[in-house]
Amino acid sequence: MGAAGLGLLSRLSPRVAFRAVGLAPRPVSVAPVNALGNSVDDFAIGDSSQVVLARLLEGECRAVWQQNLTGPAMVEAALDVNGDGFDEVCVTTRDGDGTTRAILMSRDGMKSDTLGPVAGAPARGRPWVGWLRPVAMLPRPGRGPAVVCLVCGVWKGPRGIACYDPASGGREWFYAMGGWPHGVVVADLRGDGRPGLLVTTSSPANGVSENGTDDAHAYVLALSGEGRRLWLRELAGGFTEAKGAALPGEPGHPARVVVAASSHRGANPERCGLAVLDGASGAEIRSLSFPRGLGQPRVLDGAAGRFVVGGADGVLRLFNRDLKPLATHGEPSAVEAWACVDVDGDGANEVLASTARDVLVLDSNLRVMGRRRHENAAGPPTRLLPARAGLQRWRVCAVGQRALAMDLIPVSPLRDPRRLAWVLGAALAAGTAAGVVRRERRRRRLPTPAESRDFLVDYLQVRHEVLEEVRPFGALRLWAQRTVDGQTVPLDVFERARDEFVRIGAGALCRFTARAAELAVEPARVREIEDLTRALQEGLSHPEPPDGHRARELSAAMQGLSDACAAVWRDVASHLRCRADIAAHDAMLAKQRLLVERGVTAHFSGDPGGGAHVLFDPAELRELAGQLVENAAEALHGVPGATLQVSVLRDPLDHRWVVLLVADNGPGIPHDRREAVFRPDCSTRPGGGFGLPHARETARRWRGELSIEDSPEGTGTMMKLMLRVLFPFDEENAETRPVPKEATR
Repeated sequence: MGAAGLGLLSRLSPRVAFRAVGLAPRPVSVAPVNALGNSVDDFAIGDSSQVVLARLLEGECRAVWQQNLTGPAMVEAALDVNGDGFDEVCVTTRDGDGTTRAILMSRDGMKSDTLGPVAGAPARGRPWVGWLRPVAMLPRPGRGPAVVCLVCGVWKGPRGIACYDPASGGREWFYAMGGWPHGVVVADLRGDGRPGLLVTTSSPANGVSENGTDDAHAYVLALSGEGRRLWLRELAGGFTEAKGAALPGEPGHPARVVVAASSHRGANPERCGLAVLDGASGAEIRSLSFPRGLGQPRVLDGAAGRFVVGGADGVLRLFNRDLKPLATHGEPSAVEAWACVDVDGDGANEVLASTARDVLVLDSNLRVMGRRRHENAAGPPTRLLPARAGLQRWRVCAVGQRALAMDLIPVSPLRDPRRLAWVLGAALAAGTAAGVVRRERRRRRLPTPAESRDFLVDYLQVRHEVLEEVRPFGALRLWAQRTVDGQTVPLDVFERARDEFVRIGAGALCRFTARAAELAVEPARVREIEDLTRALQEGLSHPEPPDGHRARELSAAMQGLSDACAAVWRDVASHLRCRADIAAHDAMLAKQRLLVERGVTAHFSGDPGGGAHVLFDPAELRELAGQLVENAAEALHGVPGATLQVSVLRDPLDHRWVVLLVADNGPGIPHDRREAVFRPDCSTRPGGGFGLPHARETARRWRGELSIEDSPEGTGTMMKLMLRVLFPFDEENAETRPVPKEATR
């Protein structure tokens, strides 16, 4: 119990305390600046036509220098442009005639370089309005880095991505766009060691089009370091804004691109989506839909491929690179993730997030480590900017109605008496409970669905390779039985069967026995299988020719082995309790609202044979059936007299299978495209599919199959899902819950 308490204490994340210092009452823009080349950042503050460099000393904010500019100014970023270890402050200014330029200010406040200008053509009797925004540094082999800028013009002014040489201030290349560039990420997208640019856009909708993009849609664009387009992907489905991040791939493999797409026009609430794309080609790997807007994805752990994204529904979500949800955290209002940094110095990043009123620090599992109320009125989440406060120390600048710099101070549980007492009490209780659980698990541990699946697949392999007569060594049983009955069987049949059993069958039995022991199957049954396998091996390795006595021993061993393996199979399989008819019926009920919205009339039918238990996890089967129903409903959108038929029945040709059919009277899928739709990069609709590749992969993982067949009505599509029956010779394990033979929704 003491060890359990210390273990829980060591795993408990430290609490984070906040120490705030005011920076400015109403700043227009703020950016952290490493002006001294050390481990402490200052802050550049832009207010109208004035730029101030502020430094925190002795708990106070002091101005280091101040510069007045002739026109409106905005602090965009701080970048080490010339590679001397000191950041330059990137300030965007605009003249009265609409000409914009970016000014780089050195650590003493003097202008060191100027990027631009970018002139805008007047539109609708007014000067062009826009900004030239330096956002990132682009490494160039054999040369110093270049400055990447967003050219953000409104009306019909220029928009796109510009690359400037900081030494001369001249523009090296410009990629024009119709949409408004929303953000740029510099990353090795193709996995070839050469940096590229990931660009996402938003659409202000004023009629500008350029380079294959317009401002009525959102796009994701990949550029090489020389400004050449690698790929361009339009986010179909009415999305008008995209925000992206790049998850680094393994060495030599392309990165994965995470895109959060949303819309600021249309229904309320706006629909949005989250997609993972291939960094080399832009092909969609997987996507999810959400009813409310999502924020900017932030990479939490690049090596593990984990990222976090906030939402307008107040939920902060953690995903891996396959879009599998890992953790969530809920707030009463919209929440945004702004950065991921190692606050407590333990080697793992924490999440800096905010709502309209609170600043949050969360650990890598989205558990709250600290919270501070910010003096911001109701509105969008408070903007947060991470800054360094010393070696392995961080502070965050919160920009709302005023700007506050907050030091993030980890507080160890050992220095918090009340928390320490709570932890020790919880650890004591947890240790006691863990001991009880361990003792219970020693007696019997129920397998998880994944463990049951792997074990039952092993049994199917053993049954195929050892216990049935479909392989040469399966003839051992037949040979032994005939020899016992006094029949003469050629000796070479026995020798071939024995050799293949020793080479393949014995190994399969050993793996099956080891897996049974891992799942805590009753030890007596495991020992029985081990003893029978050993007896069978000894009988086959005897140097003398087989006789009637040995044949009788081998026959008894194989019969006992078949019975023992089947008993273990039944013991593990009984925990799944999955019926295809119930899962399909529940899935159709869950999609009832979608079917009504699409004007689809849905029917359900089943026969008694469809009520057998199948080899599948019930939750996964409901999800898979729901995907097929949703896919059919989308295909029927706008079809007069749209009808959907869901059927569950026993395969009339092979009683070992249950068949789940989802048929519609839609436009159908041509024969030459039926296999192509199961590829991740292919779909029959502009908006993409609903996970057919994932659905087939799931079915095959459970030793089933998903295919497309001709509809019995002659038109439309019929999805056919084959499910393996758990007890093909024992029909009576059906549950008592009834499912109607015919149901209409």
